[in-house]
Amino acid sequence: MMATCESRHWHDIRCPLCPEKIEASTVAKYLSGDMLLNYNEYMRTSKMRHLPGFSWCLSPSCSSGQVHTPGDASPNMICQKCGFATCYSHQLPWHHGKTCEQAGGLKSKEDRDSEAWIRSQTKNCPRCGVATMKSGGCDGIFCKCGKSWNWKSNI
Repeated sequence: MMATCESRHWHDIRCPLCPEKIEASTVAKYLSGDMLLNYNEYMRTSKMRHLPGFSWCLSPSCSSGQVHTPGDASPNMICQKCGFATCYSHQLPWHHGKTCEQAGGLKSKEDRDSEAWIRSQTKNCPRCGVATMKSGGCDGIFCKCGKSWNWKSNI
């Protein structure tokens, strides 16, 4: 079990003697110290990031996130932990004094170029949407969210 935790496949820990998946509560009984703290944090954040309307705080000094239920209708998201303002629509720090339409061009040319390159070189996981880059091997992809999918068919 420790080898699985150390390899960061914390969402899918299996019995070493059979293919049975071990429940999170059972896993937690066998962990301690930093490993237990890391496991609990991973389990908490992995559940949160899949909630509709969830967004991470963009403050460099904050690791919090929250569900922003108004979504794009009211894009100014204020972090409940640190108070940092984020534009939910653009996933940028809040654009004080500008509308979202005006702020659409706030990204630097380098950022726009990087995003274009990422879009051209990656495919998004069909389950969690994380950008994935294939650098070789077969077309079978195993995402950190647990989804197995095929690079060519994106299924």
